[in-house]
Amino acid sequence: MLSTRAFCTGAIFGAGAMYFFDPRMGNRRRIAIEDQLRRMSRQTAEAIDAGLRDLENRGQGVAHAAGCLLQSGAARQNRHQARGRQRSGIGPSLKWAPGPRLATATCAAALMTNCLVRRTPSAVLLGTLGFGLFTRALGGARGVQVQKTLEIAAPVDQVFEFFAHPENYMRISDSVTKVEIFGDGRFAKDMTVAGVPVHFEERFVSCDKDCLIETRSEPQSVIAYCKQLRFESIDDNRTRLHLQFEYHPPGGVLGHAAATALGIDAKTLLTDLLMRAKFFLETGREPHDAVACRRRKGRHAVSDGDSRREEGHSRGVDERARREAPHYGPAAPIEDVHRPGVVGSDQQPVWPHAPNPLPEPAEQAGHFPPAL
Repeated sequence: MLSTRAFCTGAIFGAGAMYFFDPRMGNRRRIAIEDQLRRMSRQTAEAIDAGLRDLENRGQGVAHAAGCLLQSGAARQNRHQARGRQRSGIGPSLKWAPGPRLATATCAAALMTNCLVRRTPSAVLLGTLGFGLFTRALGGARGVQVQKTLEIAAPVDQVFEFFAHPENYMRISDSVTKVEIFGDGRFAKDMTVAGVPVHFEERFVSCDKDCLIETRSEPQSVIAYCKQLRFESIDDNRTRLHLQFEYHPPGGVLGHAAATALGIDAKTLLTDLLMRAKFFLETGREPHDAVACRRRKGRHAVSDGDSRREEGHSRGVDERARREAPHYGPAAPIEDVHRPGVVGSDQQPVWPHAPNPLPEPAEQAGHFPPAL
């Protein structure tokens, strides 16, 4: 047991060392992880500060409400009427306030810590509940948002036409393996993320020529998301592209953090796709890896077609040979059985009886000069 645990621990640390200290990509991965940790620490500090200020304001509100209880009934009624007039037209909010979010995350963290320390059945149950509350407090009602702004040295109509046709994605990226257009505003694309095939389906929600493209995921998609592209013309040959992307990753914010650490999150993939589109629109050249991937697919298609034709030809030859060849076995016709002694066979035995077991000498084919 200890040897297995030690082997697994060593394998995990070895894989991590290979990932982060790779000679070609290790420096970039370490910098990316450092940037992500710095951003997460800044967001955590801002969330804690906002939660503390919200709790302070709520405490002041509770103290003010307690003081109002000591006032006369007429003053309290007037205050309630004024507050109702101020709140008229304001609907319920589904988004958590910073204070309750901070309190929920703190309680959930305490439950998970208790589970790790005690490890009793009740502590495990409460720790599981705390994990769910912690994920809910971090994620909130909204998903993970990604915003990118990019300037492309190309006319706005050309940039719009490129992104309005999803089949162009296969020209710039080798991770997009297939794009299928259904014709009713829906399209599907298959991608390879970290070697795993993933299926996405989208629908065009809004499309304003040279200005706006909005899409939303379909139920058949692996994740739920929505995307908005805004096009802004700077001059005749320059376009500013604004991307807003919101999605709900599996596992919430924790799943997004794990994907970010591995470099397969939505922001990384979208940034790579946008930079490839910028290169293609500005230079007119397709990335070499996308071209190589398309050539491999073409060669595979040709080889598959040839192999299918050869297989069909060989299958036809084998079928004809099988029909023409004699049958053997208990279900074979009597005329196909060529064995001596079988009743009903009209042919001579294959091996006739030979009185002399030794072979006869072969006839001399010609005259040869005498030996010297």
